[in-house]
Amino acid sequence: MSVPVPLPITPKRSAAFASAVQLTAADLPGAHESPRSKTPLAREREAAKCGGRSAPTVGGGRSPEFERGRGLDRETISSSVEVLHSARSVERDLEYAQTSGGLRCYERVLSRSLQAEADPNIKLLGVRVAPLEISIAGAGRAKGLRIVAGVGVPGAGAVVKLYVDALSLPYGPAEIDLFGTSFVQPVPERTEQELLALLHQRARAQRL
Repeated sequence: MSVPVPLPITPKRSAAFASAVQLTAADLPGAHESPRSKTPLAREREAAKCGGRSAPTVGGGRSPEFERGRGLDRETISSSVEVLHSARSVERDLEYAQTSGGLRCYERVLSRSLQAEADPNIKLLGVRVAPLEISIAGAGRAKGLRIVAGVGVPGAGAVVKLYVDALSLPYGPAEIDLFGTSFVQPVPERTEQELLALLHQRARAQRL
């Protein structure tokens, strides 16, 4: 998709664009803000390299994390927008993330991240990463990753699956990202499609 960029891309304009596009509590009925998981900065930098990114982002922003449901029916959803220097940079970033090398890199980094953030009473039983791709009405295809981990509680016989989806939709020099975490089954594809379509609609209403 060709996106007009009439002015130089700057950190200030990138942050304003991200703020106008990202999810709000009103987009997720029944959800409330939850404390954001804190991935150590060094691990975030290492994960960024898994995308094959040769240059840093110009700017962007992240929404709060929104949680709804309880117990094993709980899901957490958030969004982010990253503005790079060009549309080609976005294409390279998304293409590399789904190669075998990119997937191995993410699996290594995310395994360490989940282990570090896990409750001490919970045991993670393996982490798998696979490519994920869904169609978005009027916006093309979003690509990303699905992380699946087995979660075991000491003393209990059952193992529950933890699903983490990370999807990116290209919009010119910007990446519109959606993140969903849930237990037992993934966040419904229809939910992800509707939210990404909403974010894309907002992006089109803004001047980047």
